[in-house]
Amino acid sequence: MKHLFPITYFIGPLALCVILASALVGAALIARSRRLARLAHSGQSQLLFAAALTLVFLSTIIFTAKWSDGMLHVETSTTIQAPQTRVVEIYKDYRNWPKLFPTIKAVRLVREEPGRKILEIDHEEGQVINILTLVSPEEVELEEFKKNYDGKFTNRFEAVPGGTRFTVAADISLKGCYKLLALFLDGYIRKQITVFVLDPVKQVAEGQKKAPMKP
Repeated sequence: MKHLFPITYFIGPLALCVILASALVGAALIARSRRLARLAHSGQSQLLFAAALTLVFLSTIIFTAKWSDGMLHVETSTTIQAPQTRVVEIYKDYRNWPKLFPTIKAVRLVREEPGRKILEIDHEEGQVINILTLVSPEEVELEEFKKNYDGKFTNRFEAVPGGTRFTVAADISLKGCYKLLALFLDGYIRKQITVFVLDPVKQVAEGQKKAPMKP
């Protein structure tokens, strides 16, 4: 699991923070050595110190926003005790998504093309467009376009002893100010995929949950 942008992009802001912090520490030591403790504790000095900390924080945010493209890559998987064909069929049957996935209220087929379907999804946050593409019998790709991000989810179904290895590889492109969160969202996205995609499919495929009925 790794981000799609190199960590070297953040050397600039980190270096700036180190320089400013060093300057603050040096100034404090000089003040102490010159017996300026009274000045160091004065209201004016406290105000300058707070301003310096604010500058460090804002500089970090600005540099992060400038160098981060808001892209991240996350993969997570689970093993399902069911045949590969059954697991694939459960996932790609979009008509039953509202009964399968807890965040989906309704699905409408907008257009069908060879090998792919354009869908309109009623999510909890509103209507969004999804593109469902059958890449191969072992791989299904889902593209999702939301207000705060665009995502491509590559779903791989690998036959393994005792069942199927279901892996979701997510490529997320954050939008606007959400780009600033790219460094911190790996674990959150992995958990969301597990709870809202992998687990529901696993439960139905293994018979832990009643399979949705086709209309």
